[in-house]
Amino acid sequence: MLLYAWFEQINQMPFNNGINFIGKFDFDYHPTEKKLILTENDKFIPDFYGKNINDIRVLVGENGVGKTQFCKHLFRALSNPTNLKDGILIYMSKNNIYTKWRKGYSYHYL
Repeated sequence: MLLYAWFEQINQMPFNNGINFIGKFDFDYHPTEKKLILTENDKFIPDFYGKNINDIRVLVGENGVGKTQFCKHLFRALSNPTNLKDGILIYMSKNNIYTKWRKGYSYHYL
């Protein structure tokens, strides 16, 4: 399950933004310090949508702002995370949190 994605650029255009995909955790990435801070959201309500749905997220914006380009970039990164050169992917499997990012980034769990 994908938890968070942050990209420095998308198709040679600066992006410098991250998106949370689940409300159970809050991610705060500081690109100048190259630090990713993860905290557990104490206001998260488990099974709010039932046992089969973890969370609902929506990507909205005006036409031409890059929603489709972001999704294409995300799918490319997910299909081959070993080639991730410009971002961070955080995902969870069986209650373990895994990260993929380029060298030089640090990770802090609070």
